[in-house]
Amino acid sequence: MVMEMSSLEDLMNHIGLLVKLLIKFAKKLPDFIALPQAAQVTLLKGENYQLDMAYKCISVKPAQTE
Repeated sequence: MVMEMSSLEDLMNHIGLLVKLLIKFAKKLPDFIALPQAAQVTLLKGENYQLDMAYKCISVKPAQTE
């Protein structure tokens, strides 16, 4: 699902929602919960970056060649 972002605020709201969903999912994983909080934060920060990059890749429209 590709969403049109009309503003930077829309993009930030969308990323915020993705982060909240990621945290909700991660809290359901017993092995994740068993990690120290600092390790959980580090993993979530890394995953947030990957989600952001993946979203940017799918939302870019490729240049048309003739």
